[in-house]
Amino acid sequence: MTRYRAFSMIELLIALVMIALAMFPIMSVLSASHGDSRTTMEEVLASNLASELVEAVQTLPFELIPQNVDAEVAQGTFAQAAAAGYRIGLASPPVGFKRFLKTETLAVESAVPAGLSLGVQERAASAAAILKIRVRIEWSSRGRPETLQLVTARGRF
Repeated sequence: MTRYRAFSMIELLIALVMIALAMFPIMSVLSASHGDSRTTMEEVLASNLASELVEAVQTLPFELIPQNVDAEVAQGTFAQAAAAGYRIGLASPPVGFKRFLKTETLAVESAVPAGLSLGVQERAASAAAILKIRVRIEWSSRGRPETLQLVTARGRF
């Protein structure tokens, strides 16, 4: 009579439990890395949207940049620049992302030499203006509000 060798049910159950215990940390690491990858992709997207808006504003002449605004970027934000023939090719942000533009004119004192005509003095005074440009991107990540801000300055010349 030949004897057959096989695994018992207990041995199989113990092996399955050991495999499950080994797989648990691996699966939790994979799950966490997937969530972190998504967060990183959203941050990169927000950074690209902010950079795109800053570059669009920086390319406009000083007079055509919306002055002293604090609002969400919409269709009519750059209407004056479009009327002057400048094309602002901003891509619409993905769902859940909002772009905000805040500009603030900062006065700069400049010494104008005495004896110049009034027109030259006015031009010199207006040339000293600096525009502080703040771009803010808002979105929601995993149910939490997120914000990214870029701040730059632009002189008249």
